[in-house]
Parts: sequence; C-alpha cells; structure tokens
Amino acid sequence: MDGMFCNGRELCGACASKRAPCVQTDLCDEAADRCADCTSDLDCVDDGDPCTVETCDTDWLTCRTAPCSLSFDAPPDQAVFPIGEPVDLVGRGPRGLDLVLVLDESGSIAPADFVALKEFARALVEGLPFLSDGTAARVGVVMFSSGSRRVLSLNGNKQLVINTILSIQQRGGFTCIGCGIDDGADELIADGPPGATWVMIVLTDGQNNLPAGPDLHLAGALEAAAFHGITIFAIGVGGAVLDTEIERIASDVPGVQTAYYAFDFTFLQTVILNALFIGLAGPYGANNVYTVDLTLPDGADAVALVDPTGNFTVPQWAIMPGENRFTARIGTYFGPKTASLRLTGVYPCEATCGDLNGDGSVNLRDFAQFTSCFFGRSWHSPVCGCGDLNGDTRIDMADFAAMIAALENPAKTVPPDCPGP
Repeated sequence: MDGMFCNGRELCGACASKRAPCVQTDLCDEAADRCADCTSDLDCVDDGDPCTVETCDTDWLTCRTAPCSLSFDAPPDQAVFPIGEPVDLVGRGPRGLDLVLVLDESGSIAPADFVALKEFARALVEGLPFLSDGTAARVGVVMFSSGSRRVLSLNGNKQLVINTILSIQQRGGFTCIGCGIDDGADELIADGPPGATWVMIVLTDGQNNLPAGPDLHLAGALEAAAFHGITIFAIGVGGAVLDTEIERIASDVPGVQTAYYAFDFTFLQTVILNALFIGLAGPYGANNVYTVDLTLPDGADAVALVDPTGNFTVPQWAIMPGENRFTARIGTYFGPKTASLRLTGVYPCEATCGDLNGDGSVNLRDFAQFTSCFFGRSWHSPVCGCGDLNGDTRIDMADFAAMIAALENPAKTVPPDCPGP
C-alpha cells in the first residue's frame, strides 16, 4: 500500500489499486484525504430525470443522486382547468432496492450454523418484492472469510437468487469483514443505477481480523461505502462479536434500526428477520408490486401501481369547482413519503370576456350580473363563474377592474386573455 488517497485504495492480496475515490481526480485533496467534486448543489449536473435530485454532499464534497421518492409530474401544481374536464395525472415513485448480502463463511461457523445462515438469507430474499421483469428488487451475494468473493451479481430473478444462496459451500478461514464490504460496495457501484436505494446487509459471527492492520482496512471500506451513499445493516451473531464493531459497521439512519444482535443462528430466523423487514419496509402491496395510496379530491381512496420505470397513473379525474387536491402516500425503505397536487376548476367561459349572459356582447346587463356575483360572492355557478375574468377562482377587485376594461374594450377579447386591471 502506498498510503496515497487520490490514486485509490489498495486491498491486501493482489494489492491492486481500487478505482480513484474522486469522480474528478484533479479535484482530489491529498493533504486532507478527501475529494472536492463540488462545494454546492450548483456544481452537480442534473441527470435529466425529474424523479431524482442531484445535490452536493458537503461532508464529502461530492455530488449525489438521491433515490426516487414520490412526486406528481403532470399536470403542474396549481394548474387551472375548466370544470368537468377529464384530466390524466402522472407521478413518479421509488425505483426499488439494490441489496447486497455480505455473509460470513469463516471457519468459526459450524456446518449446521452455516445452513441456518443460508436459510436466513433465503427467507429474507423470499420476503422481498420482485417484479416479473426483475426491476423492483435486485439482490447480490458476497461471501467473506480470509478474503472475499462475489457469488452473485445483482439479480432480479428471485428464484435464481434463492437457488444460488442455497448452493453456497462454506470455504472457512479468517474474518475479513472489510474485504466483504469492499466487494459489496464495488458491486453496487458497478451495477447499481441511480434512482435505486443501495443497501448492504453484513452478517458475521466474529470480529474483523484481516488483513494486517484490520482496523484501518475496515475503516477504509466503511468510508468508501459511505462516500457512495450505501446504507449498511449489520448483524452480529453469537458471543464472539464485538458490539462496538457492529455499531461501527451499521450506518446511522435517523429513526431506523441498522445494528442487530442474535444469540445464535437459530435466533436469526425467529427474531432478527422480522425486525430487519421493519427496517427495510418498502413501498409494496400484498402482491409484491409498487403501490401508491391516493386520496382524491372528493375524499375517496384509490391505489395506483408503479410501473418498472417508476411511473404511476392516477385514475382519470373530472375537475370539480374550486380546489381539487390529490394526496399520494408511499412507504420507502427509510420512512413514509407524501406528495400533493392542487388543481383548480373554473367554469368554462368561451364567450367574449365579460359576456356573462352569453348573448355575444358585453353591456350593462352583463355588468349588472357581475355586480350581483361580486357582492354575493357566489360564483359557483356557470354565470358567476364567468365573472372570474382573471381565473384565480375568486371574484374580487381585480375582476371588477377587468370587467370595466371589458365594457370599454372594443376588441372583445376571449378567455384566457381577458383584460387585466
């Protein structure tokens, strides 16, 4: 190891340099052992995806693409539509979970316990949601002992993942936890597209004891994982684990338990599995597909399915008078998310501006009707609705001024280009 930060981390074994820690190596700060890809959000290039957000992580001075959460894409918030017009609403939801299982296969695990470890991993995968095309959840598997090996790259075929896990043969050896974390991070970085949630589950029955300087090696692996925005759930099994090391490996996520302890390998299946599913609670319904819970403007509930590309469609809606508020709710891996959309319904007035009675001219009869609507504030009718000349869902002094202008305007403009005050 050359001790240099900017040319990448080295691993024991072949001692080959890993990829450079910085996207732009010319901005790497060797003296401070840190990257400087950005200093503010303005330095981060938008990927063009309306669902993701590019921000500058000021702790690491690197740009991150935040996973998709929940949003309404179209129509725009506070758009105005004629009452009764059917409107198609489209939103974006989370894209799924890329999960790498980083599992101990060291010699301290008895054969029967290794079978229990694999059964735990199988049950975990069994409970995760997979869509038929493999885009909801993908799982990869890394085994570690004296070194590490990638048994399976990220894959969305549930049965293939399960079959691979059950076929793993234990190799034995020491316990290089940092090796497994490095391999798991490499798999996510290489095969995990932006927009998905990146997670590792690290399970061990011992303490990190390889390579030479294992503490520094593990620290480097954890730093690399954190740098790339990977969340780690850590599980320690048995009395040989070091509690402080499990806590150190586990990511700090507010409100989410990421460090777990099991007395033995049978305890994994009975307690840890259920607790872990709570920590990994995702946006899925009973059929293992993405679902978005909706509240429509009339108070009715509805459910929308999220397709593999992250889109969901709200049932077509006929605009009602006034505010039409839509609320979407979805569970994510780290807490619920909500989004809202407000559309305004106005009565369609296709006649000349100010022609409230629709006789083709703007005159004092229209002004008299407008005055009645203005003082009565009762515009939820076709006649008074047409008195809302500026389309802001109110009949107020701005509309009064526009009505006067309409009486005086020989051009007789038509909505939505009515004269302003």
